[in-house]
Amino acid sequence: MSNPTQLSDRELREELIGLGYTPNGPITATTRSVYEMKYLSLIGELTPSPESQEEGEEEEEDLARASPARFPQPIKRIRTPQKEKEEPASAANSALNHNSQLNAKWKVRTAFFLALAIVVYFYLNAA
Repeated sequence: MSNPTQLSDRELREELIGLGYTPNGPITATTRSVYEMKYLSLIGELTPSPESQEEGEEEEEDLARASPARFPQPIKRIRTPQKEKEEPASAANSALNHNSQLNAKWKVRTAFFLALAIVVYFYLNAA
């Protein structure tokens, strides 16, 4: 069948699927013309008219003659200078750094619990 306007929506969908094209959405009054064009292109009956080919050539010429103001150049991004990469720390140095971080955590925890013990002591003795 070469005239998709005579097909119902369901028949048009079945024909498209039979030709190997799966419609992405429902065939409605607004999408029907798109699916009809797709159907005609799949069966090979849709060829561009000579008028549309001439219009395409005119559009290409118009784009070639377009002024720079109409199509501005893209903005070039300025790169900020990268920081120099530090040399990786040796294994012994990183282990010392890790240990000092652990020691700092334990110092904070010890100070917290010492302060808590003092508060509890004075709270219990005040009563």
